[in-house]
Amino acid sequence: MYPTVALVTRSADLGNTLGAFLIGVIISAALYGITVVQTYQYFRKSEDDPRILKFLVSLLGALDTTHEILMIQTLYQFVINEYGNPSSIARPTRSLTVAIIVEALMGFIIKSIFCHRLWKLGTKPVYALSIVFFSIVELVCSIVWVAFAFNINEFDLFNKLSSVYYVGWVASLLADVLIASSQVVMLWKRRTGFNRTDTVVRTLMMYSINTGLLTSIVSTIGLITFASMPDTLLYVAFYHQLSGLLLNAFLATYNARHELRQAASGHGELVPIRLSHMAAASDARAAPKNGRIYGDRKIQIAVDTSTNTQIDG
Repeated sequence: MYPTVALVTRSADLGNTLGAFLIGVIISAALYGITVVQTYQYFRKSEDDPRILKFLVSLLGALDTTHEILMIQTLYQFVINEYGNPSSIARPTRSLTVAIIVEALMGFIIKSIFCHRLWKLGTKPVYALSIVFFSIVELVCSIVWVAFAFNINEFDLFNKLSSVYYVGWVASLLADVLIASSQVVMLWKRRTGFNRTDTVVRTLMMYSINTGLLTSIVSTIGLITFASMPDTLLYVAFYHQLSGLLLNAFLATYNARHELRQAASGHGELVPIRLSHMAAASDARAAPKNGRIYGDRKIQIAVDTSTNTQIDG
């Protein structure tokens, strides 16, 4: 959800307000470009995925596009339509308010999909239900904030809604941490002891950690800048990247399935086995007539260490 901001427009530094907002839009546009590429790659490799998953990916792509359009429209309003009027930055636009709901809905859908994957992996119901609960709290807080925001025409008046933002932020952080930690624990328990399979498991663990860790760090930085510098819009450079980061992390896990399946379905590994000296009787039977016995021998035996590893789709 969108944090509240108290702007003192008479003495505000445009670099800390409009400049910060501009940087946030530029970064989110770059992330959007990566999202488009990842979405294209997903549909190239998603022949076997269920229709509901394809629909959700399409919906997320449409929502991300809508979010980016709303942010650009807001920037256009501040820079072009209100050119020469610095005080306009103190008034939130309708498009900026609607972007809150779009971003919150994206987060709820992605976290719900991650929760479903955890459920399929056999995680404890209490963890899955906790993720769902915190995701719903985050979405509800965003809806409540927007309901009040439509009746407020100055950022200064948003201070009374700060508690709603903090509750939503804590719920979002807890959901991200639970998703990442639950996936790591489940994958850690599925190690096989074979190098090939465990490499795949470690890769999936890194994807899981990055999914929750990166968004949590960016969200925390945004919260700190908002709490410590309420008269600026510096938090925007961080806050508006959350949905893009989460969506890219989500798509990356699905786009990596083909490579991970190939890595997990090898033909085995060569295990060197050193033969000790044979027993005296065996040596005597195997020795040539000239009496020379060849000692330590080393052979390589191809041992099939592949396992039936399923990369969640």
